[in-house]
Amino acid sequence: MGPTLTEATPCADHRAMTEAVPLPLARFTVVEVNDEKVPLCLRLATSLAAKIAADLGADVLKIEPPGGDPVRRAPPLLPQGGSALFQFLNTSKRALVLDLKTEAGRAGLARLLDKADACLFEEPASVAPLLRRGRATPIEIAAFPVEMDAAARPVSGLAIQALTSEAALDPVAIRDEVVRTMLLAEGGSGSSRRAAGPPRGDGKPRRRSPAR
Repeated sequence: MGPTLTEATPCADHRAMTEAVPLPLARFTVVEVNDEKVPLCLRLATSLAAKIAADLGADVLKIEPPGGDPVRRAPPLLPQGGSALFQFLNTSKRALVLDLKTEAGRAGLARLLDKADACLFEEPASVAPLLRRGRATPIEIAAFPVEMDAAARPVSGLAIQALTSEAALDPVAIRDEVVRTMLLAEGGSGSSRRAAGPPRGDGKPRRRSPAR
């Protein structure tokens, strides 16, 4: 096993609350695994999910690479030099260094998984097959997992707009898509309402201008 890193300290209010009230996840152990090669947005999502579990009483063990999680050095920085973002995301967790590029590191992780209840990690993580084989229930944080074959699957216009930020640029477009999605959910085609646009106050459809 690798060395234990300096942990993010829980605030006094949270410590007092956990001592006074039994928390719902107190009997669970969760292993958090971050992959340096996975996009930062997914790694932060994994850390936040694990933080929520820790705040609810789970014993969370964060696995970090040699040198520590790069977020430890991410701005904004606290007066004493540590990362405010890291402190926020990792309160109430324990931290352990394992080099998962080595056989010894992966073997150490496997032993931890055999004793844990759940494992949080990003998809696609380099050690995903190992994390899925352990006793711990695998919980994958993903945009579109490789196994989904996302390119070949249908996706709603709402999902596309959310992924491309179109919703923020064109609120009318997302309003129309909501109407279309609701019609489809009710069993209609949705195509005529999409072409004509939402109804006006008099109940007649409002024609949309041709796309430019």
